[in-house]
Amino acid sequence: MQVLPATFSEIEPIWREKLWPGRQSPIRTHSSMKLQGSYDMEIYKNPVHFWKILDGEGRVIGVNSGFVSGKDSYRSRGLFVETDWRGRGFAKRLLKATEAQAIVFDKKILWSFARGSALKVYQSVGFEVVGEDVGQIGEFGPNFYVAKKL
Repeated sequence: MQVLPATFSEIEPIWREKLWPGRQSPIRTHSSMKLQGSYDMEIYKNPVHFWKILDGEGRVIGVNSGFVSGKDSYRSRGLFVETDWRGRGFAKRLLKATEAQAIVFDKKILWSFARGSALKVYQSVGFEVVGEDVGQIGEFGPNFYVAKKL
């Protein structure tokens, strides 16, 4: 099973129903959040890329997205793998696809605002927890800023 390009219309229902069920804030293609807490609405002008992994019957079992979030940074956002498919390296493949896109844009840092429950997968591909807000509680927290130098 390989990582394939996806669209927001494919990803959004998975985010809404499985990754962020009951989310209060609207689900958008991008987030204006920058690494370690500031916000920049200009981020919405940047292209966003979506990825998916399909099972043998064509069902989406994993998703992620990425976009330029600053002069030197690219953000990974919305990483999700179906519970029954976890532990098989699919999240790592999605993160590697995101990293490859960050390199295309010549970014120096790949980062995310990862759930605590997902820290191990991020760390397994070279991300480190960064910043003073470690353990900050988000809407689905605790979440941690994680980053990887490229």
